[in-house]
Amino acid sequence: MSCPPRQLYRFPIAIVLSSLLLFVMPVSAEQSITEPSQLDQGILAPLFTLLVGLLLILFAPSFTDRTTQRILDNPEDTFFYGIGLGILTIGLFVLLIITVIGVILLPFLIIFMIVATEIGFLATGRVFADNWAVILGIAMGFSTFAGLIPYLGGALGLFLGAFGFGTLYFEYRSSDDSGRSGRNNRSKKQSNVRSPPM
Repeated sequence: MSCPPRQLYRFPIAIVLSSLLLFVMPVSAEQSITEPSQLDQGILAPLFTLLVGLLLILFAPSFTDRTTQRILDNPEDTFFYGIGLGILTIGLFVLLIITVIGVILLPFLIIFMIVATEIGFLATGRVFADNWAVILGIAMGFSTFAGLIPYLGGALGLFLGAFGFGTLYFEYRSSDDSGRSGRNNRSKKQSNVRSPPM
């Protein structure tokens, strides 16, 4: 998965075509097209995915590669842990809205939810491609479907977002475990150092 970030700009056609392809597919569902609000969501969703996906790929490439690969390697655990964490997050979201402290913490929770959902969409793209530009285009296509089709698209977004929540949980747990092992190793080294004779 080593694709230089600058190659993203060599494939704008792939990104646009992938998004347009899945944008045109649900045209037969007249009910979703006739509602302006739903149509707006279908247009804004891939643009939002493009923006957040580019930020993740360009500024956190190792994190993005690691978390999306974890979903592919262990989809069952990431999904089921993600469902639990997603329910907890939504409950916390509602709680923060009705409390004063939520004014401070709510933006961080929203960012967490956005990153988790985007990781899920990018992991879906990795099922079909190995190039980050194409992966991002496929993720835009799926987000277009999720934003355009009522109910079914929302279910798809929640489904893929669950994988993102789960992999972020495992990412936190692995970083915490590595931090603990590092501290234990340092304490062992210090305990092995003998004090100088008096």
